[in-house]
Amino acid sequence: MRAADRELLPALAHELGNLLAAMRLAAHLLPHEADPAERAEGARRIEALTAEAGALAALLRPLAGRRRGCAVAVDAAQSLETLREALCDADGAARVEIRPAPARLAARVDPDALHHALASLVRAALAASPPEALVAVAARRAAGAVVFAIEDAGREDAEPRLRGRALRVRLADAALRASGGGVDCRARRGGTRVQVRVPAATPPSGALRPRAPRPARTPADPAGPRSRRPRRARAARSR
Repeated sequence: MRAADRELLPALAHELGNLLAAMRLAAHLLPHEADPAERAEGARRIEALTAEAGALAALLRPLAGRRRGCAVAVDAAQSLETLREALCDADGAARVEIRPAPARLAARVDPDALHHALASLVRAALAASPPEALVAVAARRAAGAVVFAIEDAGREDAEPRLRGRALRVRLADAALRASGGGVDCRARRGGTRVQVRVPAATPPSGALRPRAPRPARTPADPAGPRSRRPRRARAARSR
């Protein structure tokens, strides 16, 4: 792990500790809720906190060198659909607008690192935005790359300490580095834009061709193709 990445660990531990404390509080209050709707909301809140903590923890694996050589062709449209499903329990999920990706747009990246990076960054955008503001997510082609843009109405965090959105941007950037990707966060008019840039690839349908199946061994030929050699040798001796 690089020295610059090691400084992320204390901040990550602090952030995960905050999420675990929120989960414990929600779990403690849940049995005391008399209203079924309140109990359902409490359970949903616990699920959302669990998913957020899981996405953060998953970004640690690439930093620790646990996943190398995992870059494959990943369809951008499928990545966005998987993201939509993962965010269904997030606080403010109804405010996320995921736009259709261009046809045959694919990236060469570690799919797990990309997914957890996007999920963590969108959750951070929701937390940084006003309660009624939309968070837009879109993918586009760039010069030799695929760019996933996350735009929100929140301000870029000027706090120098690593927490909130700033921590998630750094974690996502480090996690995608092994695949040749990166993340940047910039202020825009009316809010903030986070861009996840990863190398482009040919679409999975063209790049990932199925291998021809190996011939199956049958009871009549238990040793496979080599079992025919003795029969040819016997035929030669008989001549």
